[in-house]
Amino acid sequence: MIRFKPVIWLWIVFVLASVGCDPSDTTPSGTSDPVDNAEFQPLIEDEILTYTNNYRAQHGLNPLYMREDVRTVARQHSLDMLDRNFFDHTNPDGESPADRLKNAHISYTAWAENIALNSGATDPASTVMNQWINSEGHRLNILNTAVTHIGIGVVRAGETYYYTQLFMRP
Repeated sequence: MIRFKPVIWLWIVFVLASVGCDPSDTTPSGTSDPVDNAEFQPLIEDEILTYTNNYRAQHGLNPLYMREDVRTVARQHSLDMLDRNFFDHTNPDGESPADRLKNAHISYTAWAENIALNSGATDPASTVMNQWINSEGHRLNILNTAVTHIGIGVVRAGETYYYTQLFMRP
């Protein structure tokens, strides 16, 4: 008969109890990571494009054209702000909108960016457009004659929306 010391028994019980446990699952029961619940909002992105182009038309400007590669960069920035809990044009790694475009191998001669964050909006596209239009700097970006294309990224987690409008000219 093999005799084990009590410490060895504790170790064996610990190892057996740990089998099948997912070490990456550290979220307390009943809560969830906001990013796990995050969803891109393509319909809202398209509504924002329509509102943006209508506003530009009211001011005699040409419409902006959605570029899917720029949309991807905008979406990733919105998701990054949610994921890492920051709200800024420059991410915590120091990457600016220009850096993000370069990292995505997108050439540009001009760029501008609007970001926004709101919660509980019943009409998110209209709400964010009103926020931007009522802010001089954001309004100037929307009316910028140096840009021709846009990428819009909207991510929702619960009732919170993160928005990125990334304007550019190839």
